Amino acid sequence: MKNLINAFIFFIVMFTLSGCIDISIKVNLNKDGSGTINEKVFFSKQLVEMISSFQTMGDSASAQKFNLFNEKELRANALKMGNGVKFISGKKLSENGKQGYLALYSFDDITKLKLNEDPGNKVPANAPGQKNESGNDNITFIFSKGNPAELIVRFPQNIKNSETIKENKKGEVTNDSTNSDLFNMDQLKAIFKDFKVKYEIAVNGNITETNAEYRNGNSITLFEMDFSKLLDNPEELKKFKSEKPKTFQETKELLKQLPGFKIDPNREVVIKFK
Repeated sequence: MKNLINAFIFFIVMFTLSGCIDISIKVNLNKDGSGTINEKVFFSKQLVEMISSFQTMGDSASAQKFNLFNEKELRANALKMGNGVKFISGKKLSENGKQGYLALYSFDDITKLKLNEDPGNKVPANAPGQKNESGNDNITFIFSKGNPAELIVRFPQNIKNSETIKENKKGEVTNDSTNSDLFNMDQLKAIFKDFKVKYEIAVNGNITETNAEYRNGNSITLFEMDFSKLLDNPEELKKFKSEKPKTFQETKELLKQLPGFKIDPNREVVIKFK
């Protein structure tokens, strides 16, 4: 996704509503490299209703209420996660006025697993303005069996490209404008009010060695981001708007110093366990 905010632009510009998304991903790893993925996703009630209205617009005869829990789409998501990933079960969730789902996946070989860390990837593919682009936002894994077994978690690289600078017809070099220019501070606050993302990995055993920054027993937090913390740091919110991060990796770099944000600074996280 070219711009983190871009995935929510039709929500804010057209309806000035909060783009509330709450995502929690937990990978559970066994000593043979197999494991499961627990995925919990919540959308605000307003967001679900808005997507539903877009889907049915102009075709009232075939109108169907949007359901965030779509087993067919979740099964398709399993294929995107890598070879051998299977959808096991799922259920619809409702909590504090939010709607969402809990999905369970399994995998045979974690080295074939690809997790897209961009929260915009969870916006339904048929939502207006959403492309669900992937590739550069994938977390990948290297695994070696043994005693101890070793897992290496590789974060996507933050690759700068020619999109950040363009040459206009007069031959002048100018900064590429982004959709973040369309948002004032109040709108940005609305976007981030209930925006949360958490990715973690737990091993079935005892961790004997790791360079991970955030460990709790046999569980490692790769990153945990509560964007509402930006509301308590107005200067950082202004900086975020002015910097215009184009990737989720750039977003993490801007926010990792804020209180309440757990973002592992390592390019690779190594976990050895027995």
